[in-house]
Amino acid sequence: MSVTAKGSDILGKMSENFSQKAKLNEKTLVEIREELITALKSRTTPLLIVMDDIDRLTTVELRMIFQLIKANTDFPNVIFLLLFQKDIVEKKLTDITQSGENYLEKIIQIPFTIPQIQLKQVHEVLVNLLESVINSHTDADKKFDQRRWVEIYHNGLKNYFNNLRNVYRFNSTLCFNFNLFKNNDIFEADPIDLIAIECLRVFEPNVYSKLSNSKEAFTSLGSVSSNNQTDKVKYSRIIEDIFKSTSEKNRESVEGILKTLFPTTQWIISNYYHDYSSYQEWFTQLRVCHKDHFDKYFKLSFDSENFSTSDFIDFLQQTSNRTQLKEKILALDARNILEDFLSKFEAYSKQVPKENFESYLYAMFDTCEEVNIESSSSIFFTAQRRLFRLSFWCLESIENRQERAKLLINYINQYSNFSIIEDILIEEHKSRDNNADTLLDDSDFEQLKKDFILKLSQFCISNPDSIIKNPSFRSFMYRWIEWGNSSDTLNWFESETQDIQGILKILKTMIQSTTSYGGSYTKPHVKRYIKADTVIKFLNIPRISHIINSADFSILSEEEKELIEMFKKGIENRTNNRDDLDD
Repeated sequence: MSVTAKGSDILGKMSENFSQKAKLNEKTLVEIREELITALKSRTTPLLIVMDDIDRLTTVELRMIFQLIKANTDFPNVIFLLLFQKDIVEKKLTDITQSGENYLEKIIQIPFTIPQIQLKQVHEVLVNLLESVINSHTDADKKFDQRRWVEIYHNGLKNYFNNLRNVYRFNSTLCFNFNLFKNNDIFEADPIDLIAIECLRVFEPNVYSKLSNSKEAFTSLGSVSSNNQTDKVKYSRIIEDIFKSTSEKNRESVEGILKTLFPTTQWIISNYYHDYSSYQEWFTQLRVCHKDHFDKYFKLSFDSENFSTSDFIDFLQQTSNRTQLKEKILALDARNILEDFLSKFEAYSKQVPKENFESYLYAMFDTCEEVNIESSSSIFFTAQRRLFRLSFWCLESIENRQERAKLLINYINQYSNFSIIEDILIEEHKSRDNNADTLLDDSDFEQLKKDFILKLSQFCISNPDSIIKNPSFRSFMYRWIEWGNSSDTLNWFESETQDIQGILKILKTMIQSTTSYGGSYTKPHVKRYIKADTVIKFLNIPRISHIINSADFSILSEEEKELIEMFKKGIENRTNNRDDLDD
């Protein structure tokens, strides 16, 4: 026999021996019960077994539990404490053989009836627990609007808290989710909105689920001018469907809560229209009714990939330091998110402290010409345009018109950043043409314009290459020739176009382009051209043409040759009265 076979035989015999010994050592249930009785008798205090929430069990589960209790009631020093709502258990245990009340009488030896707690007391417990949650974060406590709380509480929230079980169930989940929105010193949600949304999540899961997928219907801001009936009908159906997602008993409560949470729906439900300033205010308040905050209430976190409230608070704090704010603006621009950030910061702009106005304005003036003009998704909402809007609103906030002028005149006389100052001057011109309100008195306006042109002309003479490379060069030149001495402008252009390379530098700034699309699946066609009217405004065509015709084309690049062709084509089109876009 092999070693393996012998080993297997030995193990088998050992196993049989152990099994036989185990059977000899086994005790009967009676023996085990007697030992347990002896052990329980020796206890100096009874063993208390507490069973809570029995009324939440099914009928089958209830019968099993009571059978188990009945089978163990004769153990000494053992007490079963059963907690349940009597009428619910009696109803579940009632069948054709006996009533639930009689069933319980056979098992329950000493019944205790706890008086029904008053609803007022339940709500006092709720309020105390909520205060504890809110007070756990200073910023949440600051954001808590007592007026809004009373409104939403009485509009439906209170109806979900008619017993202590609901109160404690709600509080436990709220405590957990509340902590998710603590971001250092900032609470990243409106605490009242968070409480209300959490109430729907716990007690109205169907409403919560549908609401989370209905962002557009609940956060769109309608306007009287647009009067989009198609959207209004569509959103109305969505809202009504959500109202009907609850029971008839709770429908009024759900409607009250949602209408209070989402004033944005008033244009759909009651033809009342809020203006955009209200929508911006809801953004700064982190309200769920704003499209930029809606999602985080249903993710139960704030999205780290978007801007948090602390980002805007940090930006506000840095308005006191011009250098730091400038670095912050350029850092946002380097990440290609400046335009998006500034568009959202507009809602916070009114919170800039007055004592920070100068550093805040000057930082925006400083950076306007440094930000990347190609990073914006729209020519109408560029980062530069956002900087101008913020600057203009800040100046409007300064009540003293002479103080506004002083800030602008001091800046242009000290620094060579022209873009926002130019935009302000253009806006002032438009206001005067339209008899609208202006930022500046006429005398200060003329002085600012004079200083702007003087500083621009000085900079052009001392830094010609720098001004030519400025993205706003052509616009600056129009201002110079329009508001200043045109002969100075033309003389400067002549001095910069003495040779072919100088001419090419200037012509490059005069290129315009249009984009056309031939069809859905074709690449866009970009046409570049130079309008003769633009060239004639600043250059002497015969002189420029003579220099170009005398140039050695063999040393020019293909791009430079193309530039000259665009110039010649523009002159030819003007001579023949043809459109520059014609091929």
